[in-house]
Amino acid sequence: MLLGESLLGGKMSLLQEIVSWAAGLPTWQSDALRRLFSQGTLTSRDEAEILAMAKAHHKLVPPEAALAPIPLQSSHLPTSSAKANPTVLLTMQDVKNVNALAPGHKISFAPKGLTIIYGGNGTGKSGYARVLKRACRARDGGGAILPNIHGAGPHDLPEASFIIAADPPVPVNWKEGTATPPELAEIAVLDSNCSRLFIDEAAVISYAPYGLDVFPKLGRLLTSFKASLEAERERLNCRDSILDELSGPTSVGVLVSELSATTTKGQVEKLAALSLPEQNRLEELEKRIAELKANDPTKEAEVLRRLRRRLALCKTQIETDNGVLGAPCIEKLRNAWQAADLAGKAAQEASSRTFDKEPLAGVGSNPWKELFRYAVQYSALAYPDKKFPFTGEGSRCVLCQQPLAEDAKSRLARFWAFIVDKTAQEAQRTRKEADALIEALKAARPFSPDQELIQEINERAPGLAALLEKHPTRFREEAKSVLESITSGALPGAVSGFSDTLASLGALDAALEETINQKVLLAKPEEMAKCVAEYDELAARRKLGKYKDVVLAQITRLIDISKYGDCIASLKTTEISRKGKELTEKSLTKALQDAFTDELKKVGMNNVHLDFKQSASQGQTRHQLQVPNTKAPKNTLLSEILSEGEQHVIAFSAFLAELRVSGLKNAVVFDDPVSSLDHRWMERVASRLVEEAKERQVVVFTHNVSFVVGLSKEATSHGVPTHAEWLRRFENVPGHCSPEFPWEVLTASKRIKVLTDICAEAKKVYAIDPEGEEYQRVHDKFYDRLRATWERSVEELLLNAVVLRFRSGVETRRLSRVVIDDEDFAIIYSAMSKSSEETPAHDHASGLHHELPSPDDMLKEVEKLKQYMDQLKKKQDAVDLRRLAATKPKTGA
Repeated sequence: MLLGESLLGGKMSLLQEIVSWAAGLPTWQSDALRRLFSQGTLTSRDEAEILAMAKAHHKLVPPEAALAPIPLQSSHLPTSSAKANPTVLLTMQDVKNVNALAPGHKISFAPKGLTIIYGGNGTGKSGYARVLKRACRARDGGGAILPNIHGAGPHDLPEASFIIAADPPVPVNWKEGTATPPELAEIAVLDSNCSRLFIDEAAVISYAPYGLDVFPKLGRLLTSFKASLEAERERLNCRDSILDELSGPTSVGVLVSELSATTTKGQVEKLAALSLPEQNRLEELEKRIAELKANDPTKEAEVLRRLRRRLALCKTQIETDNGVLGAPCIEKLRNAWQAADLAGKAAQEASSRTFDKEPLAGVGSNPWKELFRYAVQYSALAYPDKKFPFTGEGSRCVLCQQPLAEDAKSRLARFWAFIVDKTAQEAQRTRKEADALIEALKAARPFSPDQELIQEINERAPGLAALLEKHPTRFREEAKSVLESITSGALPGAVSGFSDTLASLGALDAALEETINQKVLLAKPEEMAKCVAEYDELAARRKLGKYKDVVLAQITRLIDISKYGDCIASLKTTEISRKGKELTEKSLTKALQDAFTDELKKVGMNNVHLDFKQSASQGQTRHQLQVPNTKAPKNTLLSEILSEGEQHVIAFSAFLAELRVSGLKNAVVFDDPVSSLDHRWMERVASRLVEEAKERQVVVFTHNVSFVVGLSKEATSHGVPTHAEWLRRFENVPGHCSPEFPWEVLTASKRIKVLTDICAEAKKVYAIDPEGEEYQRVHDKFYDRLRATWERSVEELLLNAVVLRFRSGVETRRLSRVVIDDEDFAIIYSAMSKSSEETPAHDHASGLHHELPSPDDMLKEVEKLKQYMDQLKKKQDAVDLRRLAATKPKTGA
C-alpha cells in the first residue's frame, strides 16, 4: 500500500522516517508499530503478546515467556521505486485457502482504464478483495483471512498468484505470513476501514495522512498498558506482618525499615548468620538476664510491658472482629435488614396503590427506576432551563420524543411523585445500609493469634488462652450462621460476639499493669539495660535467620515494583505525540492541503473544509474538518451533521489527494468505495473514478448493482476502457468468475453479443428438434431479452441517457443528441410488436398453430437492432454538431 512516500519532497520519505525513528524505540514498541502497519488494528492476542514483550524487556517475566520482538523495518512497509513504468495488475489467480472460494478461478484486470468486479452477498467478492488488501498492505490490512473450514487443513495458509505487467509479464506469489512482494506493495487499496478520517472520544472528525495513524494507535496501546501494569504493581504493595516483629532499635530493625530494591541478599544473609561465639554469647546473655530478672524488678517489669503491648495489639484485632460480628453490629444488621424489608414492602405497596391502573406492569420496580433515572438525566439536556418533569406547552416525552398528551403529563407527574416520595427513598437507603453491613461481614477475615502469645497468656490466664485459640473457628462459624440466615431470607439470630474475650483481655491487662507498678518501685536499670540491648541485637539477628525467606521475598517484591516502575515510565506518550506532530507538519504540505480541498470539490463536498489547527495527546495529532456557515449551534460536532455516506466520500477524497501528491501512477484498488446507505454520492464518486482511470489502472470491487450501472455508463460516455468481472455462486460454491456482467447490468450495445450467442445456441437445438420444448425455451429466452434490449436502447441511445434507471437526476445537457422522428417510431414500434408477440407472456389462440421463428429469423432481428443502433448514432452525431454550432456565442461584425 503505497501512500505518503513522496509527501516530503526530496527529503527522507514519511515512512522511511518512521522506520528510522522506530529504531530508537524499545524493540517491543517497534514490534507494535510493525503489526500496526501490517494489520491496521491490533487484536487482543496482539496486545497480550506485545505486553509480554514489554515485561520481558524489563525482566518482569523470563525471556521464554514472551515472543522475540520483530522490530519495524523498511521491508515491512510499502516501497517506492522511481521506475519509469507504474505497477499494473494483469491477473489474480491460484487463490487457495481463502474462505470457501472455488479453486482454479482467475480474475483478469484491464491494464488500462477501469476494471469493475461485481459480486453480491456471499459470492466471494469480500474474499478476493481481502486477499488484495493483505497482499498489498492496505492501511486496514483487510482483517484475518479464514480458510475453508470444510476443506483446508488447520495449518494451510492463504495464498495467491499475480501477474504484473512487464515485457515479459512477471509472476508474483503471495502467502499469508511472508514478506509482501515489493511489486504488490506499490498498489494502493482503499475500503471503508482504510479511512483517512478519525472520530475521537469527543466525536470530532479529523484527518491524518497514511502512516501517521500509527501514532495515536500506539499511544492508546501504551496508555492501556499503563493502566494494566499499575494495577499489577498495586497488588504487590503488601507487607508480611513478620516484618513488624523484626522492627525495633536493632541493626535488624534498621535493615527492615530501609528495605528497598537495592537491598542485596548478601546483606540479609550476613546479618542473619550468627557465628559460634555469637551464639554462645546469646545463650550467656539469656542466662544472665534471667538472673538479673530474679534480682532486678525493672527487667521483670519490662517483660511484662512487652506482654502488655502484645496484648494491646491482640485486643485491637479482637475489637476489629467484634466490630464486624459483635452483638451490636449484628443487632444493627438485624435492624437494617428488617427496616429494609419493611421499607421495601411499604414502597411496593405505595407503588401498587399508585400504579395499579397503569397500562404496563412493573412500574416502580428497580429496572423501571433505572429507566426513569436516565430519563431525568436526559431531560436536563433536552430542557436545560426547565425543572423536571417539564409538562408545559410544547413538552415532549424524553424517551419516545412524542408530544405529551394530558394523560401522559399526569402519569409523568405521578411517576415523579413516587420517585421523590420518602417511602421509596427510605427503602433504597435501608437496603444499601443492610447490603453494606453484609458485604463487610463477607470480606472480614478473623484474627489468628500466634502460638507463642497464647502459651505466654496460658501461664497467667488459661481461660483467656483457650478463648484466643478458638477465636478464628468461632468467628467463621458465627459469620457463616449469620450469612446463611440472610441467604435463606430469615433475620439473623443473636450472637454472643467476643465481649467475653475482650473482658478477659482487659482483666489480664489490668493485673499486669498493677504488677508492673509494683516492680518499678524496686528497679535496678543500669546493668539490666546494657544486657538487654546486647541480647535484643543478637536475638533480633537470630529471629532474622528464622524469617530470612520472608525478608528476601519482600526484597523480591520491591525489585518487581521497581521494574514495574521502569516499565510504566517507558509508556509515556509524550515523545510519540511530539514525533507524530512533527511528521504531520512535514507531511501536510500545502500541496496535500490543496489536493484534498480540490478532491472534496470534485465530489461536491463544498460544505466541508480542513481546519489545520493541530492538537497532540497520547500520540495523536489531528486536523479537524469543519463545515463553514452552518446554522447549527456553535459546539455542534461534525459527526452529528455528516451522514455515513458523506464520511465515506470525505475519506475517498483524502485517499485520492494522497495519491495525487505522491506523483506515482501505480494501480489502485477500491473496495465498496460508496456507502450503500447514501445513493446521492454514487454518480460523483463514479465520475471521479472514471477520471482517475484515465491516468492509471483502477480496480473497483462492489456489491452495488446501481453503482455498477452508473460507473459503466460514466466510463462509456468518457471513452474509458472498461473490463468487467462477475463473481457468483455456482452449485453453492462462491468465487466463480465470469469475464462479463450479469444481463441486468449490461448496456444495450453489449447485449448484442449475448443475443448473438443465444442465436447460435438456438441453431444447434433447432437442428435436432425444431418444435421441441428445448427450442421453445431458447426461443422464449431470446425474444424476452430482445425486447428488453430494445427497451434499454430507447433509454440509453434514443433518449441518450437523459433519464436512467438507478439515477436520481435528469441530465438535460444530453438532450443535444436526442432526435426522434417518425422513422424511429416505426422501427421501434415494429420491433417491440414482434418481440412482444413472441415472448412467453403472449398467449396465442388455442386453436391456431403458431410457427416459431427459425434461428435465422432471430439473427435477422439482431442485425435489425444493430443496424438501427448504427443508424441512430450517425443521425445523432449530425444533429449534435448542428446544435453545438447553434449554441456557440455569436461574435460582432
